[in-house]
Amino acid sequence: MAEKVTFPEGFVWGTATASYQIEGATEEGGRGDSIWDAFSRTPGKVLNGHTGAVAVDHYHRYKEDVQLMKNMGLKSYRLSISWPRIIPAGVGAVNEEGVAFYNNLINELLANGIEPLVTLYHWDLPLPLLTEFDGWLGGKHIQDAFAAYARVCFARFGDRVKSWLTLNEPWCSAFLGYGIGPSADFAAGRAAPNDAATGNYGADEGVQLSDDPTWKKTDMGWNAVPWGFQKLLLWVQKRYNPPNGIYVTENGCAVADKTKEDAQHDDFRVDFYKGYIAAMREAIAQGADVRGYFAWSFCDNYEWAEGYNKRFGIHWVDYETQERVPKKSAIWFGGVIRDNGFTM
Repeated sequence: MAEKVTFPEGFVWGTATASYQIEGATEEGGRGDSIWDAFSRTPGKVLNGHTGAVAVDHYHRYKEDVQLMKNMGLKSYRLSISWPRIIPAGVGAVNEEGVAFYNNLINELLANGIEPLVTLYHWDLPLPLLTEFDGWLGGKHIQDAFAAYARVCFARFGDRVKSWLTLNEPWCSAFLGYGIGPSADFAAGRAAPNDAATGNYGADEGVQLSDDPTWKKTDMGWNAVPWGFQKLLLWVQKRYNPPNGIYVTENGCAVADKTKEDAQHDDFRVDFYKGYIAAMREAIAQGADVRGYFAWSFCDNYEWAEGYNKRFGIHWVDYETQERVPKKSAIWFGGVIRDNGFTM
């Protein structure tokens, strides 16, 4: 018998992206270089030598993208602000062209009934902060620089943006940038040899690395295990009991849907979302105060060290023409938003 999976009234449904992965226009509008510009231009660092110079050209096509979001019925959209687009040197002068771009984007979202959720940092550190001040190892200098940047964002956008995230996946910046690589922080191997392996990051929970041949794998080779997601949400609730609830700010999978035809049949992704969203609903039933869910990602994009070779989007992108096409998963997810749930 078909089972209806429904969510509490007011549940927030959204999608998410990151500035370097979608914007492009890296040398336009007064933007400065980021560590990912430098990293991606370094031979051998990114698959096929791909860079984010164009990405999916969101900088010029944001109105088209917002219309696609509206077509889905999105309630919210998580974006990140590019620090080097706002303060090109990392400290000092504010780039008014960059401020204008985000003002226009935020206004476009709100005009279409979509609430922005803004991440201050999603890995695109201004390059001078690395070359001159050792990046995130720069102590008080980086602390003061980030605080000043945050104050600019709050002052310029805070009248309309009510929800903010500070850092995206700081674990990745630490482990991939300063532990094993590959990441643009350029510090792989600088951590003490046993830090990552022996738990010197202060984790207070044991972690068992395991695998099961019955688990399905995404195109990244990552396991798809919905019950683990349910377990995680319940752990977060028990450990932190967040007074403002839990928001899943990024969840999705890579699928090898390289052609427009493939995009109409990304059934693995649809099944992935069904499994994880159902697991989230079960966690809610067991007491997890989950109030929102953001699918990763809104569209195919620049996937860091994988370049343009891995696709996470629910909208397919032709990287040559920048055509956007809703995938089967986008149509399905739009139905979830409309009905505040789905039928298993």
